[in-house]
Amino acid sequence: MLELMRYLMGEPMTVNSLQSNIFHRHMPDYTVEDVLGPVISFAGEGVGVVYATNGAIPGRWINDYRVEDRVNRLRAKLSPAGVV
Repeated sequence: MLELMRYLMGEPMTVNSLQSNIFHRHMPDYTVEDVLGPVISFAGEGVGVVYATNGAIPGRWINDYRVEDRVNRLRAKLSPAGVV
């Protein structure tokens, strides 16, 4: 996903991110974040947002990847198997 963003929008200039352990904080030894949201600004004046959580639907993992490029009018939904 990040390589596709670089291809479409150029090199990253800044990255700001927030991560937290919200959904699993009550579980012993679960010490990694379960929610994250980086915002990336690119040299081509684009802004990319990547968000992820494994707590949106308890007990279920959904792989959902989307790219929208409004300048080039590109819209793609990606799955682990490829572009849909």
